[in-house]
Amino acid sequence: MTDWKQRLREVNRPGDSRAVIAHLHPGDVSTSFSESLADTLALDRGRLLMPDGRSAVMHSFCGGGQISQGRNECAAAFLDGHPAADLLIFIDSDMGGDPDAVEFLAQTMDATGLPILGGLCFGAKALPCQPGEQRGHELDVFPTLYAWDESRGGFDTKYDYPPDSLVEVGATGAAFIMIHRRVLEAIRESEGDQWFTPVRVDDKPKPFGEDLSFCMRARKHGFPTHVHTGVKTSHHKSVWITERTYRDLRVPSASAVTAVIPVKDNLTMTRDLLGQL
Repeated sequence: MTDWKQRLREVNRPGDSRAVIAHLHPGDVSTSFSESLADTLALDRGRLLMPDGRSAVMHSFCGGGQISQGRNECAAAFLDGHPAADLLIFIDSDMGGDPDAVEFLAQTMDATGLPILGGLCFGAKALPCQPGEQRGHELDVFPTLYAWDESRGGFDTKYDYPPDSLVEVGATGAAFIMIHRRVLEAIRESEGDQWFTPVRVDDKPKPFGEDLSFCMRARKHGFPTHVHTGVKTSHHKSVWITERTYRDLRVPSASAVTAVIPVKDNLTMTRDLLGQL
């Protein structure tokens, strides 16, 4: 048994883990977030209740450049203010999910003892303007699944992933991620309340983001990160709609092709020909 499994077994209460939702916001939230949160709380049967009967939901107001600070504040408030809770889940205010997503992640962590488990999330990065795009930007959309590349000291995006599966990753985003209390305690004991403070590596000009930095810290302490690709989420982003966008979305899918292979009584040749289509 690995060290992290032993450490979690000592403090985990299988099947009875209490959870706290934390969300960051810049002063407003997406309707997809508010509606998803309402659905989640309506479905809850006690996992998200505090001893006084209130829902275990907290938030942090943070603008641009303050995300790491906001996440650190929430992690500290969870450890100090919710001693009976085992699991902290960050759900950012531009995220949406199914009503049972939080419950599913918690049940999976209870059953497996995993220390960090995220849902399947996607990010989007605006690409440089191209001629004829009327100052609009196309978006590069990617799953927030990352593998560590030792040769260059950085993360690579894992564009391909198995559906509806538990996947170990080098790091994932923190927009929809559940963390066991023991992970936060271990980092606090070693580094103080710096769970999400950006990390610099070697001579890199920029530090890693707060989410990747957290996963790096956790792994250093022996806690791996997993994502369940069956836990779907939505991520509310602004987009530019151009004629090219319209035409790309209107392209019909390829129609089925019927092939007649006139090879009588020769199964091997027929199979080989069909395999080349």
